[in-house]
Amino acid sequence: MIDTMSCQTGYVSQKYIRRIYASGCFRDLRPATPGFSRNLKTEVDRQRYVSQTKRMTSTTVPTSWKTETSAPWLKWGMWLWLVILGGLFALLFRNFICRMALIASDRWGGDWSHAMVIPFIAAYYIYQQRSKILELPRRVCWPGLGILFLGIFSYSWWIYPGRNDMFQGYSMIIALFGMVLFLFGIKRMGMLWFPVLYLAFAVKVSDRIWEQIAWKLQLLAANFSAFALNFVGAFVDLDVTVTGSTIKLSFVRDAVWVTESLNVAEACSGL
Repeated sequence: MIDTMSCQTGYVSQKYIRRIYASGCFRDLRPATPGFSRNLKTEVDRQRYVSQTKRMTSTTVPTSWKTETSAPWLKWGMWLWLVILGGLFALLFRNFICRMALIASDRWGGDWSHAMVIPFIAAYYIYQQRSKILELPRRVCWPGLGILFLGIFSYSWWIYPGRNDMFQGYSMIIALFGMVLFLFGIKRMGMLWFPVLYLAFAVKVSDRIWEQIAWKLQLLAANFSAFALNFVGAFVDLDVTVTGSTIKLSFVRDAVWVTESLNVAEACSGL
């Protein structure tokens, strides 16, 4: 019998070659000598030697139950964990998800209509990178479970007493990050962190922060527009001044010098 260690390493020493020869399996071959595997007479004999050796070693080495028997169960176990945790995740955060869907579908305030598209973009990225993701090993990462519970606790706190929709959304992203890390491991998370964090763009920013950023961008857009109009005005007799987010245009109309005002709206801020 060829021992398990020699078979697993793929190396058969000279004493095992002599045993194989003595067993009568290779009577048509040359006797075992040092360098026997390199001194076979013909290519046909060498191939017969290799195939017979593989057949004998395969019967002596027990199949690992972890790699052969339980692999399908491990695969189904991963999908079971994914379905259970995904269902609990959607159930836990259903109120915030429904609220964001209503905000994104609001026909009068279209500032957050892009939130409906963000999850599809993230899913499409995963679909594009699926071959690279599947090539990486999957390992359960237990620290991800701690991040998941941290996100759930943060979400609960921002419901009450925090009462902030924006941080509720970011807490949901943290919980999702922890769940993905727990199920797929660190190596696959190296490919999945981007689509998970990209979902943060679908979370509505607080109105106070939104107004501050939008106002500064309005001023920037107004000043840039005034600069461009002043450049053109040098050729067409046009005078442009800026007051806040309002652009004042002075020009001649029917031999009369008139002034018109244009306001850079919040929707034109670029957000």
